[in-house]
Amino acid sequence: MDENNNIRRLPGDRCMYFRMGRCLYEEMANPGYHERFRCSMLSNLENAYDDFLDRAEAFNLDEELAGRIWQTFLERFVRTGIDCPDYVPGEWEGVAGCALALGFLCLKALPECEGQCSRFRTPSRGVRDGRNDDNI
Repeated sequence: MDENNNIRRLPGDRCMYFRMGRCLYEEMANPGYHERFRCSMLSNLENAYDDFLDRAEAFNLDEELAGRIWQTFLERFVRTGIDCPDYVPGEWEGVAGCALALGFLCLKALPECEGQCSRFRTPSRGVRDGRNDDNI
């Protein structure tokens, strides 16, 4: 209980859906369904690539020239810096080295973990509290 005699949940940091204080359940249940969970920088880069492909096709560029132009664009993109208010430099490889990147997802966009809930699952699949975790 806290100072107001409210019951607090146990921390969810041992849950298979827990990542840096965020809950991956919704994304794992419906991968790719929630656009808002996607990394905005990657989404912008995808849109730029789609536009580039349309222009390359309109100008009948061959594959080699189009590849060189895109490579130049990417180098400029990386040099100009990251234009994301949520960017956090990370120690591991991710989207441009962002610590909040998890594949194509932005951890900051995911819902915060509120502690152990009915969706709590341990990383090892099996029986927990008399229930089988295989039906996630």
